[in-house]
Amino acid sequence: MSGGVFRDAVPRRERLTMFPEAVHSLHSMKVICIIAVIAGFFSCLYEPRAELVNGIEAIVDDSVITYYEVSARNEQTYETLARDY
Repeated sequence: MSGGVFRDAVPRRERLTMFPEAVHSLHSMKVICIIAVIAGFFSCLYEPRAELVNGIEAIVDDSVITYYEVSARNEQTYETLARDY
């Protein structure tokens, strides 16, 4: 008894066609696993980076100066310097 009664009685080709739902579900499972592995691979490549939108740069005489205000002033200064020099 090498493979059991069912295995000996029915040829392999017929066994595969006897349960098409099982073959289809195994194929679907393989596809889902491949997609999950590919998605996991690409998710490792993506590095989300935090970007500071606005925050306190300094406090001068009880006034808060934000990063946005500093960068806006730097842009104005850059434009003035570029125009003059």
